[in-house]
Amino acid sequence: MPTNINDPDEIIRAVGRQEEQTLSLRDRMEGDYRLYRLEPFQEVDGYGHPVEGFRSYTSNAPQVYADKVIQWIVRAEFGIRIPQAGRTRAQRAVDALKEKWTWGLMRSVDRRIQQRMEPPMRDLTAFHNVVRGMVAGRWLMMNTASGETVVDMTPWDPMHTYWSVGAEGLDWACYKVRKTRGEIRAEYGVDVGEDLDTLRVGAQDGDEAELEVYDYYDRTYNTVVAGNGVVLKRPTPHGAGRVPVVIVPVGSVPLVQTDSAADSVSDYGESVFKSNREIYDKHNLMMSIFLELAARARRPPLGVKSRDGRKTLDEDPYLEGTTISMSEGDDVQAFPLLKTTQDAADLTGRIAGEVQRGSIPHSVYGELQFQLSGFAINTLRSGLDSVLRPRLIAEASFYSQGLELLTEQYVSGRFSPLSGYSMGASFDATMTPDAISQGGTPEIRLEGKLPEDDTAKYAQARMAREGEVPLLPDRWIYDNILKIRDADNIEQAVSAQVARRGTPESLMLNSMIASADQGDDDYARLYESELRLARMRKLLELQALREEAAGERVGTPERSSGGGTGPATPVPELTEAERLEVLGLVGPGG
Repeated sequence: MPTNINDPDEIIRAVGRQEEQTLSLRDRMEGDYRLYRLEPFQEVDGYGHPVEGFRSYTSNAPQVYADKVIQWIVRAEFGIRIPQAGRTRAQRAVDALKEKWTWGLMRSVDRRIQQRMEPPMRDLTAFHNVVRGMVAGRWLMMNTASGETVVDMTPWDPMHTYWSVGAEGLDWACYKVRKTRGEIRAEYGVDVGEDLDTLRVGAQDGDEAELEVYDYYDRTYNTVVAGNGVVLKRPTPHGAGRVPVVIVPVGSVPLVQTDSAADSVSDYGESVFKSNREIYDKHNLMMSIFLELAARARRPPLGVKSRDGRKTLDEDPYLEGTTISMSEGDDVQAFPLLKTTQDAADLTGRIAGEVQRGSIPHSVYGELQFQLSGFAINTLRSGLDSVLRPRLIAEASFYSQGLELLTEQYVSGRFSPLSGYSMGASFDATMTPDAISQGGTPEIRLEGKLPEDDTAKYAQARMAREGEVPLLPDRWIYDNILKIRDADNIEQAVSAQVARRGTPESLMLNSMIASADQGDDDYARLYESELRLARMRKLLELQALREEAAGERVGTPERSSGGGTGPATPVPELTEAERLEVLGLVGPGG
């Protein structure tokens, strides 16, 4: 339901209602982040109370697993393609410009993010994708006071992102973060006041007081309000035509209501830890038990026997060279060590297997205890698909929707043409709104790939092109197998390369130019002489062919309009320009 943009209290209440409805989701996000940070494991009893006095083991499995998936997403092949089936050459040229435009947007927003001393855009979104289970961000074009256009994308932490969905998509979205009073004054030029409940002890002039800031967007306006109701930025049209925010949950679980599961909202947009969240604690508990027993083996408990039962050891018996004085009848003995049963060891192995089953095979990390065939390794790696595919789909959807938002804003005509590298833009050519509006709709795809994928791709392309009658046309191979950007340019470059090697004269010309570029003047003059001789031979052959054709015409009488025999057709002579062209002394056209 839309919220009154002019009422700060209503905005705060709307965000509070959505926060309450999704509390279990945000608690789960916070717990997953603690897993990723490897917060020390704490054993608890059946009542949830901490158990003290024992050593604690914390596995690094959650962080290693998450980092591995993050890097696979970041290194995935990012494709921007406009389908070319049935498109004319002119249409393909417009589509190529649209693809360049989309790549330029990606470079522009990435540059602005890195200028803010943050990781690259895809690293940020991949982290939230994996650890939070959701990707969110604001995509907006803005005009500066000087009239220049800024392309901006600001990633939002999904845990602090709030939204309301209507029949046509987002009704509103809000990003809530904590900021100090001093930071708010520096950013917005507004003093939020002294009456704050969050003043820190010892804060000077209250500048270190923290309160929440709400960056709120509806379909038309953007406003920023502080948690105490102070307006930091008055409602201002953002010009996007709809909410300029994209929120994409990972996975196929929708936001459902159920009577049997009160916290089903926590299943919405799952992280990579969804299958192992509880198992990690059990694994850490079992490993903590083994760690405790191993530590006790270093200093087992001792029993001291004496006549009166009161004797104690003054020195540490475990220190090297310690001397212990004992009377007759005294004795010092180590008590037997506690040991776990074989069942405990088997259980630990089974739990470790469950951890692997809920994440990715160890073979993907390169941990192989024995030699495997290529087929077996590829079969094991196929287990990655269930982990990676939902996250790559979510990532592609996030970028597709965001880039579409920026394109819609640009073609509205409210922004000056973008080109070069001004104001953070990065484009190969001048991008006018009219030209961009004529291009097709780009498809954004992310394909996770392994090292051998490139070799297989080129082998597949070679097989599709072999034979007298190729199985597939070159353009289809460029677009769908090799996924090459701007296939027309590649095709023309290949044709030009074939042309440079098509005749002996073209090879001589290339050799002459290469020798000259390398400073080998003797070889350059040699190839130049050979090229001139070859062209002279071509000239003589051409003249011989013309004379032969002329002789044939002389022997064939030509009838006049009156039925008589007219004069023979004159033999055309080579012009001076043609001779010079054949000799290579002037270029075609004079």
